[in-house]
Amino acid sequence: MWERTDSWVVPNNTGREHDSLQFHDSYAFDLLSTRSRERDIAENLNMPLLMPVFPRSNTEWEKYFHSLNSFALRATGSEKRIDLQLIAMIKDAQAYLESETHVQFEDKPLCSHDKRKGK
Repeated sequence: MWERTDSWVVPNNTGREHDSLQFHDSYAFDLLSTRSRERDIAENLNMPLLMPVFPRSNTEWEKYFHSLNSFALRATGSEKRIDLQLIAMIKDAQAYLESETHVQFEDKPLCSHDKRKGK
């Protein structure tokens, strides 16, 4: 029998702009693999913590992708409909975790945002 659980999705907020996606990937990896407030909460709630990584460009700083602000949601080209990209990232992570464990995820994940910037 499969256990059902929620997943928790939090933004990757490095606190600074950088044009290298590797920079943001590394920050998320470090945060998830070491003790952090987010990780502690997820462990206490016994649910997986997902942290999708979006760029936070130094040259296009107004596109605050990780917070899905209005500039990010109006983006065009490869950045168009970044909200749908986020949903696809969540579903992909959940499918992977389901294939590796006997846990089935609720359809709607718990999502939070980072209020440190007051935006």
